[in-house]
Amino acid sequence: MRYILRNEFFGGLAYDRHEKDYIHLDHLAVRLLKKPSVELTPHEYDRFETNSDEVELIVEELRSRGIQDNVRYLDNKPGTKILSAPTRVFLEITYQCPEKCAHCYTESGPKRSDEMQLEHKLAIVDQMAEIGCYRLSIAGGEPLVDPDFFPVVERALNKDIDVSFSTSGIPVTDRVAKKLSELDVRTVNISLDGWDDTSYDIVRGSGRFKYMLRGVERLRRHYHGKLAAKCTLMTTNIRNLDKIIELSEALGFDVVKFNCVREAGRAVGENSLIPTQDEYIASMKYLADFYNSKKSKIKMVLPVNPYQKFEGEAPDVIGELGFGCYAGKESFCITATGSIQPCTSFGEFMFVDGNVRDTPLSTAWLDGTSMRMFRGLNGSTACQSCKSYAGCRGGCYLRSFTATGDMNATDPYCYEYRNLEPAV
Repeated sequence: MRYILRNEFFGGLAYDRHEKDYIHLDHLAVRLLKKPSVELTPHEYDRFETNSDEVELIVEELRSRGIQDNVRYLDNKPGTKILSAPTRVFLEITYQCPEKCAHCYTESGPKRSDEMQLEHKLAIVDQMAEIGCYRLSIAGGEPLVDPDFFPVVERALNKDIDVSFSTSGIPVTDRVAKKLSELDVRTVNISLDGWDDTSYDIVRGSGRFKYMLRGVERLRRHYHGKLAAKCTLMTTNIRNLDKIIELSEALGFDVVKFNCVREAGRAVGENSLIPTQDEYIASMKYLADFYNSKKSKIKMVLPVNPYQKFEGEAPDVIGELGFGCYAGKESFCITATGSIQPCTSFGEFMFVDGNVRDTPLSTAWLDGTSMRMFRGLNGSTACQSCKSYAGCRGGCYLRSFTATGDMNATDPYCYEYRNLEPAV
């Protein structure tokens, strides 16, 4: 079956195994899917607040997508105002990494003795398939130096779980690039924080730029999936983002993604890397203008912001889940040691809802204290009435917490407030 439908409090989520995407369905669409030959009763027309014209349109849309005759239903219980399961799991597969990046939030380096074994990592994949979670994003450390990487990827793909992963690109060999293509891994993210030796190596270490370029060249030669440049916005590059975009285009990337450095891990001791509020907002305006002007030859993905103008490709947000980012609402993270957290940026010992060695993923998701706490965040008074909320969704909990000790506080990078005062 092409589609896998799981029940949700708003109706359902249908996972498209071909397009590797979720389709948001309301109660009416789910009813029409499950009983296609049974006409709606007058009571159902009232309950769904619909009419025959709307029903006909929905049926035609379901038919055009091929869902009606090509769907498998999960026998899951919908949550109460929460998803029955995450839509994505972020897995830090190892802390081992040959690089010493100044901004690394996991402070990766040598492999640790308390990291998960392969059996634990495979069990994560198996449980994801059981609960209907079909997106796995792998990071580290450096995933490509972990001998468990390919066994985990193969298990996930065999269970129709879409896999993406982030790498420096430096460990990529011809053999690795060929295997990634053979397995049909859909997305490889390459860290690209500078545009030449000086700007790249100042963060990642002397002489590393040329090895990253070598890895990208090998991927372009052998790998046929989507290759994404992943730029972390820092003071070292924030005034030269045009050069990052130009290099991404020249190297043949399919997309360039931007996100801001997190004030966590090694970056805590490297305050010179952290942009000011004005620097960050200026960078967002610049990138949004670049995107809106359609000057880029490749796709651009930016942090949520109120300046970007979408044409049918806005980020997919499940509005019924309420305020804030995806952490604990649509996704969670698993550290290399097996801790389950809404967000690992807070460090491996904060907001932990058990360990995969003894806690099922479904238990952590549905009953975890930290998951519940993250879902209960409502933001500051300013956020709740802000005209730009749809363009930022309240910002980053970590930034708010780092600046004030309160995750509900206004993000220090707020687009409407300067230093927590209204912008003039």
